[in-house]
Amino acid sequence: MFRELRQGTDWLSQGKFPLCFMCRRIDRAAMQGLPVAELNPYQVEEKPGLGSGSGALALINRHPNPNGAKVFLNWFLSLEGQIAFRQANSDELRVGSLREDLPQEILPPLAKRRKDREYLWINRPEWMDFKPIQSLLEELRKPR
Repeated sequence: MFRELRQGTDWLSQGKFPLCFMCRRIDRAAMQGLPVAELNPYQVEEKPGLGSGSGALALINRHPNPNGAKVFLNWFLSLEGQIAFRQANSDELRVGSLREDLPQEILPPLAKRRKDREYLWINRPEWMDFKPIQSLLEELRKPR
């Protein structure tokens, strides 16, 4: 557990921990010569996880310009809008997409969906209850 996402990458590169979840900029750290690597989900036997990530859009009720908001949302969710979003956020957005019609060259190599693999849908409602993990984290934070 770390307070800032960069701290996890630092600890991983220093050998403090052998594995890091939610680390940032593993690719950049590796390019700087640090001893880290991103796990290739296609090199393990298990199904790679596939989910919608943390992205979400909402249309707010009683918006001052509801038609304008709908026009934006329709564009944003279109192929053109998704390509523009990906290109504008290429340095920050290292996750895949559930869309299969995006040009492969705009997706990070490890985030490209492959038709020869089965995937595990990770956004299952029964896995979205954070109370058990929250309880575990609170227990781990207690002084011993």
